[in-house]
Amino acid sequence: MYRVLLLSLSGLALSRMCLAFAPPSLRTLMSPGRQVPVVMVSGSANSYWAKEKLSPSSDNPSPETPFVPVNAILSPEQTWAELEEVGTMLTEMSKTSLFTRALAAGVFVGLGGVLCASVGFDMGVKPWERGNGFARFLSGVVGFPLSILLVSITGNGAWTGDALLVAVAAWKKRTTFKSALRMLAVTYVGCFTGAVLIAALATGAALPACAPCVDIALHKLALSPLQTFLRGVGGGCLICLAIFISKCSRMMTGKAVGIVFPISAYVICDFEHVLASFFFLSAAKMNGANFTLVQALRQLLPATLGNLVGGALLVGVGMSSIPKRLRKDLRSQE
Repeated sequence: MYRVLLLSLSGLALSRMCLAFAPPSLRTLMSPGRQVPVVMVSGSANSYWAKEKLSPSSDNPSPETPFVPVNAILSPEQTWAELEEVGTMLTEMSKTSLFTRALAAGVFVGLGGVLCASVGFDMGVKPWERGNGFARFLSGVVGFPLSILLVSITGNGAWTGDALLVAVAAWKKRTTFKSALRMLAVTYVGCFTGAVLIAALATGAALPACAPCVDIALHKLALSPLQTFLRGVGGGCLICLAIFISKCSRMMTGKAVGIVFPISAYVICDFEHVLASFFFLSAAKMNGANFTLVQALRQLLPATLGNLVGGALLVGVGMSSIPKRLRKDLRSQE
């Protein structure tokens, strides 16, 4: 009984101490007469209801706010509208802000590459060869889903996903083509810088992922430009679909589950992603791989174009037009 009493007093003292050092906004939220918002499931699995009880005050004359429905899962049209807004906002950001968020995204892609090369690509076999499906499976499930999840949760932006956003904004005439190109150029350089930094870190630390990175890079360089382009189209589609799914959900669990499947599919199917190539080629070169800058550009440029076609055009412009056309068809039938 004394232990229970002691634990209770300790918890109370700890909560008071945390409140004392809390920001003013949090202290106001936790002050007497005000309760923390409570989230309760209501009816549909696609929505939740939030209710906050407030005491009467000068800045909030209403004693109680009504139940307000908040969608946990957005409809496709709502998601496209949000992508349009975010894409428009990105084209208005400064170059410094764009570069900083892209740098963080490049770091996340590099971390995913390290993880991917440390598991599925380090099993003593070449996952891209026939008969090594289990190694391909592990390379897809363990690795790059981490990258996209970190990008989505932290609010940063990788070049491929940003291409989707500005494509939707430009297609809806919310921004200019010049502004979209400016944003894409800055984020491209930022992501490249972040991926190279992680490649340098992995090389300097002599991580187990370094040796598999050489094999992965040589496999990529062995593809023809047409093969790289077509694989880039598939990779761009799946990566941008993962971004779309992550925007559909307001909940972290929904984002995580939605991201895993498309990103795993892109890696398992051996599609191409230019940001991943940034990391693998850089890490391979730092660890003794023998290829020239021309050979690297021969791989990077088709992968870039393929990602743009698959992500920005097919998913961004193509799929964002479908809901509008469906609405027109439904109105014409009424």
